[in-house]
Amino acid sequence: MVEVPPWFNDFVGYVAVRLSPSRAVDALREFGDHVNAVGSASPARLAIDPPSRVRRLLIGFFESTGLVAVIDHEERHRGRERRRRRVAEVPDVLRPAVSQFAARLDDRHDRAMRLGPRVDKSSTVESRLATVRDLAGFCVRNRPGVNGWETVARADVEAFLARRGASSHNELADLRSFFRWARRHRLVLADPTDGLRIRQPASFRGQVLEPAVQRRLYRRWSSSSDVHPHEAFFGLAALIHGASTAEVRYLRVQDIEPGARSVQLGRRRGRLILEPDTWDALERCLEFRRGLRGENPYLIVTRRTASTESAAGAAYFAALLAPAGTSPARLRAPVSAPWPTTPTRSSSLRSSV
Repeated sequence: MVEVPPWFNDFVGYVAVRLSPSRAVDALREFGDHVNAVGSASPARLAIDPPSRVRRLLIGFFESTGLVAVIDHEERHRGRERRRRRVAEVPDVLRPAVSQFAARLDDRHDRAMRLGPRVDKSSTVESRLATVRDLAGFCVRNRPGVNGWETVARADVEAFLARRGASSHNELADLRSFFRWARRHRLVLADPTDGLRIRQPASFRGQVLEPAVQRRLYRRWSSSSDVHPHEAFFGLAALIHGASTAEVRYLRVQDIEPGARSVQLGRRRGRLILEPDTWDALERCLEFRRGLRGENPYLIVTRRTASTESAAGAAYFAALLAPAGTSPARLRAPVSAPWPTTPTRSSSLRSSV
């Protein structure tokens, strides 16, 4: 290499525990070629478009050591393309304002990435633009007199949200953000979302699992050795302890206390003591995790994330309970019938899920 960075030995150790010896050697050779091509060992310069073989390793190493705030330029480009497509789908008469709003969101996102404050995910920005796009299409289709955002009335927003169902709360927040921006830039005289509230019954309206289905799922995850340990732990944690996807997804190994058989789930007050079946499933997850090389800090580790510092993707958890024919939301729903009283190994099953 034209220049050996002072952190090179730390990087070698980072690579060695995440790849097999032959792959680690190839990755380090690729890194050396990248240093020679750049002509410098500056982390800021090396983080710009590194080769595909070492991109994930470099990004993970720089982020974990704090050498540089790494921006994944490929993902950034893909996100911009997705946002551009959403703006292009807005009707012509309403598109210019949405295009300016999208540019403002991009600038704010880039500034946050450079300066280090909390950054909205790309999916959040894209969802906000999608909501504005849907409202624009709804207004143009249902009220031909709409020829600009200043002609969108509160009744149009109310009619739009009334058709959106359970997602209307999130979409109202997206529309408020857009119309606040539009009013500051004098694109509208009044904010049609000002004072708008969505009132919904406080009672639970979701789908509820029948007790017989709960028994079947409980037996599947507590007594079947053919079930993947991730599915078993996720299912039992949601069914018995009401754990959310985020709580299981971001559960770290350091949050587990083997002596007390307890875990710290999310922001819950105090540690949660696990009953024997859920603890057995957790131990199977730990055994599966040890079989994968790497030092990923999370309990649920896949082959893709084992060599990174990231949690498993949301798509992985969304499909994890599909073989059982259920979802986390349905498992966490309240039931009126008590938990079956047949004897089990658990001494602390809650009486209702």
